[in-house]
Amino acid sequence: MIFSRFVLAIFGGYYFAAIAAMLMGFLFSAEPSKANAVFGATMLAFVIHCTVFIWVFLVNSTVKVWLGIIVPSALMTLIYWFLKG
Repeated sequence: MIFSRFVLAIFGGYYFAAIAAMLMGFLFSAEPSKANAVFGATMLAFVIHCTVFIWVFLVNSTVKVWLGIIVPSALMTLIYWFLKG
């Protein structure tokens, strides 16, 4: 169980943070400088990854942890693909 959570915290947290940064960078790219949107999204991705890593070990149920990472990641991926279209 601990190994499963550790793998999810590293790889699932990385994917969750990466897709969140991609989505934020895309949504905030309407601002005058795209570089600022990408830079801000990248900085937030580090905070998101750390938060997800901690959250994975705080939740009691392993199933809730897996669903709590996979479902939002899948939704953000679908939203990104739909908007990028």
